[in-house]
Amino acid sequence: MCCGCRRRERMIAYLSGGERGGAGENAVVVLRDACGEDLPAIEILLSSEEGSWHVDDVGAAIVKRDHCVRVLVCKGELQGVLLASFIADECSLLYALVHSQHRRRGLARQFLQDLQQLAVLRSAETIFLEVRESNAAAIALYRGEGFSLCGERENYYPPVSRVRQGADIQGASSVTASRRETALLFSLSVV
Repeated sequence: MCCGCRRRERMIAYLSGGERGGAGENAVVVLRDACGEDLPAIEILLSSEEGSWHVDDVGAAIVKRDHCVRVLVCKGELQGVLLASFIADECSLLYALVHSQHRRRGLARQFLQDLQQLAVLRSAETIFLEVRESNAAAIALYRGEGFSLCGERENYYPPVSRVRQGADIQGASSVTASRRETALLFSLSVV
């Protein structure tokens, strides 16, 4: 426990070195509820991604009863953050980010599976999320986890001003956008 708060934790193991199937050591990864002491590390992580949430918004979400902020810690360092809200029987995935050095190793999938368990515990029936249409890796991840396309919001996201190194969840194709992007809306029933 980082600050004496009661948190829900789940430990997973993953291959920490190299790309998929590459040589490396096994590392213990902890998925847990975020707390105030995590905010400096969350701020550093968020600053590495264009268009990410502001750390003050994450801090506010930590204390809201209808929100959930989860972090991913590997070798004592915060490597990912996920924000979700719970309203009535719905869960909305608001934001998720895995550090660029830890992508393509199944950690975003672990975040999604963790969120599904949390949604069931909080009596949600459906998880909703949105993603940029250019984020092919995240779209493939969502579809692989059983999410279905349920709508679009045209011209929703502002243009990206630089080459994207990653995306909302996991290493998307690098693109430079000069126009607003469509948001693809996905849902998953968890009942």
